[in-house]
Amino acid sequence: MRRWFFSLIALAAVSVAGQSSQSGTPAKLEVKGSGKSVNVFLQRVEGDNLIFQAVRSAQDRPAPADKIESLTFYPKHDAVALEETFNDGDYSGVIALYGRALAPYWEYMLINNNVREELRMMVKSYFETGDLAKVGEAAALLQKSPDAELVMQGQAYAVYMALSTTNFAAAEAIQSQVESQAAGLYLQAVIERAKGNHRSAIKLLTEVIASYGNDMNWMPESELLSAKLYLDMACTNSAATTARQVEKIYGGTSTANAAKIFAKSLPEVEQKTEK
Repeated sequence: MRRWFFSLIALAAVSVAGQSSQSGTPAKLEVKGSGKSVNVFLQRVEGDNLIFQAVRSAQDRPAPADKIESLTFYPKHDAVALEETFNDGDYSGVIALYGRALAPYWEYMLINNNVREELRMMVKSYFETGDLAKVGEAAALLQKSPDAELVMQGQAYAVYMALSTTNFAAAEAIQSQVESQAAGLYLQAVIERAKGNHRSAIKLLTEVIASYGNDMNWMPESELLSAKLYLDMACTNSAATTARQVEKIYGGTSTANAAKIFAKSLPEVEQKTEK
């Protein structure tokens, strides 16, 4: 195990500049506890090992993934434009414009890296456009991440995938493993809604909103789901009011845009006082 470590240190002074013709994904690899980093070309993941090539070398070298602190990639996409496209709710645009550029990084999610946020937006885009094959693949990869929030995102998509085939047992098994109380309650509400238990789902979301108001990972989604549940229960006025609140409170985010689209989809004729 030490051989790869000392090989990396020896390679640390080598630069990837001018080496774009070498095959693989260029990245800077930082070794845990060493403060040292080296430019490499990533080849693939095999089990728990990261396979890479040194600059100007065609020899594959393995490195244990748990010994790597982080990977820094050199993506060519416009990160600001990507976020704007995503927040505008143009999920097809996200995939068309950035899907190919981000594709090489997916398998390296088991290691901390600098494109995790972009990949999170990408999987959300695949989900919103109905590409369940990509969602299933991404869910499995996200759950291998060392980032707890990304793991929970992966678990959430795994729940959605199970519910897409009405496999409630599988969905509940995944939900029970979620560490965050807010995420667990939200996903439980998603499952209850899928079962048609709308009032039970509303109660769960009310608990999220009351107890975890500062959790910006799950609070916006909980409020938006509440609006959808009100519509499920024919409470269109409450659905519209809640959706507009989400749009206002979380302005500039993809959730706010989704709330805006949802509110506009409500039939005007039904927006009356509920009995």
